[in-house]
Amino acid sequence: MKAKGRSMFYPNMNLLRYLLSLGILINHFNLLGGFSIPYFISHDRIGGFFVLSGFLMFHSYTKLNNLPRFAIHRARRILPTYIFIVILCAIAGVFLTTLPISRYIADPALWKYLAANLTFMNWLAPDLPGLFTGPEFRESAVNGSLWTMKVEWILDLSVPLFVLIMNRTRWKREYMAAVIILLSMAGHLYIDRLYEQTGNHIYEILGRQFITQMGFFYCGMLVYFLREKAERHLGAVISIGAILYIIGPFIPYGNVFIAPPAVALLFLGVSMIGRTINAFIHTNCISYNIFLVHWPVIQVCVGCGLTRYPVWISLGIILLTTTLLALFTNRFIDQPFSLRKTKS
Repeated sequence: MKAKGRSMFYPNMNLLRYLLSLGILINHFNLLGGFSIPYFISHDRIGGFFVLSGFLMFHSYTKLNNLPRFAIHRARRILPTYIFIVILCAIAGVFLTTLPISRYIADPALWKYLAANLTFMNWLAPDLPGLFTGPEFRESAVNGSLWTMKVEWILDLSVPLFVLIMNRTRWKREYMAAVIILLSMAGHLYIDRLYEQTGNHIYEILGRQFITQMGFFYCGMLVYFLREKAERHLGAVISIGAILYIIGPFIPYGNVFIAPPAVALLFLGVSMIGRTINAFIHTNCISYNIFLVHWPVIQVCVGCGLTRYPVWISLGIILLTTTLLALFTNRFIDQPFSLRKTKS
């Protein structure tokens, strides 16, 4: 059962987006604060977002059927809050840096941070001068979530190329998606093996870039192509996805071969359930905003000593602050830039 309207939005998609955002926030809270809070979505939280994106993007592009319009549509959805958060962190650094303000502003690292992050080359300058450098910090990165944005752009813009090749070659779209998934898995396996053999950190970084995330994205797209069959056999889809999701971490290279189809079947199967919690039926989902703002919020809280308080107090304050900032950016940054209200 689909929600009303022209989009391919299903009832529980927002619920899953919020659960994935919460999982990523808790994971980073554990990483940056030194905690070990368990969370039932235990792995492949980023992959879950790419699965949902892959499911929606083919429909979004074919509905617009125009590359410039599609690129503008995605830019209006992705860029405003992204740019705002990058610039906001640089401005907040004036008040948070351990350097004198004049040195902070004149430091080339500030301008390198802005140039690199505004062009999606976050790995070139993840830090700001004098920020998050004390012994209480486990990471110095200003916002360790931003690396996903370049991956999102590459995968989104691969859809027009996919459609072009499909139209030129007359290949069945299901077979094309399956081939891309297998190529992604092969690339992922190769990168993982290189990391095991060399221990070079660069392969660990490459192991979470677009080559590996492409498997999640196109598994989501494959489920979109087969969605009518999936809806007819929803119980089997969710059951198979749940079994694969549970056993995947215990199988050698399960992260390569099991995780993409497991996440796609389980998460999209749950999305297709015809009923959801009424509170999650809305068009202005702030999960993306939560994803973008939570890391710097946690870093500031670590610097303020908040993590010395009981864990649930610390987490509660971080959740509240993140939610308020996410609501603010959605209302005053995202919505004014939207072409129209949309669920995708």
